[in-house]
Amino acid sequence: MTNVTATGNTAGNHGGGLFVSQGCHAIAEDLTLTNNTAIVNGGGAWAQEDFIVKNLTATGNTAASHAVYLAASHYDGQSYFAGVMKFSGKVIVKDNTGGGVMVGEQTTLTIPGEDVKVSEKIAGGFTDNNIVAPY
Repeated sequence: MTNVTATGNTAGNHGGGLFVSQGCHAIAEDLTLTNNTAIVNGGGAWAQEDFIVKNLTATGNTAASHAVYLAASHYDGQSYFAGVMKFSGKVIVKDNTGGGVMVGEQTTLTIPGEDVKVSEKIAGGFTDNNIVAPY
């Protein structure tokens, strides 16, 4: 996806602006998620698989839990698959209700300016209410 804006959307459960279902992978450039609402998780975006974004702006989104949410790994009956969230370019996640970015257990997050995966620094996942990384 390139040059995508999701504004003013509402979801009953997850992913007010963008919902990435199990078995799907989202790769986006210049993604803007603004003023979206999800009742449960990921007011701006909710992903259960890989979510890779260059130039992300997520502002004014509302959810019980986080503007951008990468769910914990899923089980296909034989093994667990962990999702990957990777941000590059300019990343702005701020002024959201319910938190900023959430990465569930057994998932990986990388953001600009970090020399190692952020999720490896914090056991059990990563939460940040205000990421502003103009790299």
